[in-house]
Amino acid sequence: QMVTKMLQKELGKIDGSDASRPEPMRFPPTMSSFIAGSAFVEKDEFTSLLDLGVPVDKGKGSGNADVLILYNREGSLPSSHASVIASDGGQTTPSIPAKDAIENCDSLNVVLTSNPGNTAQCMVIMKHYESYQIARYMRTGIEPSRLIPGEELRLVSRGRATNGRNSLHPPKTKDILSNFEDLSNYIKHFDDVVAELKPILERVADENGSVIVLTCNKGQSELLMNFACSARARGLEDVLK
Repeated sequence: QMVTKMLQKELGKIDGSDASRPEPMRFPPTMSSFIAGSAFVEKDEFTSLLDLGVPVDKGKGSGNADVLILYNREGSLPSSHASVIASDGGQTTPSIPAKDAIENCDSLNVVLTSNPGNTAQCMVIMKHYESYQIARYMRTGIEPSRLIPGEELRLVSRGRATNGRNSLHPPKTKDILSNFEDLSNYIKHFDDVVAELKPILERVADENGSVIVLTCNKGQSELLMNFACSARARGLEDVLK
């Protein structure tokens, strides 16, 4: 039996199946301080577990049916799938149930991304000071502002369209002065408006003193007034209190 075991061990070394060697890790040691494993989960199942705060398209039957999860440390790996997720074993990234996938995540950063215009877009994840913003770079010129293949990558704002053009321009002087006028008008009448609103708030507040306030920008104010007039015409005064 001892000879048999020795032969099996030596044969394993020859054909590369030495059981005594640890399985190769999915990510190299150079990334071990911030990535310990990965997994795929179904997008629809994943989004059913969390309120992302935005409308989410269904993923089933499309090219975005799965989401990719990266685990930062061994303690965050799912208990029942840890070895499969962390090791390569000659397999592709495994697909596991969403609930299992996040069972040991004390915190979870969700990055929502897309590729409008189907451009040659890339994504980079690296360990650094924690940032909740995405730095965006494009091969674009300063003037004219357009996408120029072969140009150096430059840090750009979110106002850059997929063709490299800047859609967010600094406000003109007349716009700045107009905003100053609106602001001064607000400050000038602030005390009067508060005095007018206070009894209304006291009337509509619940037993805990809570009030839900919805704001409306100037561009939509006509729609708001139309809603108020329609409510009054139908005897829905309680809606306006």
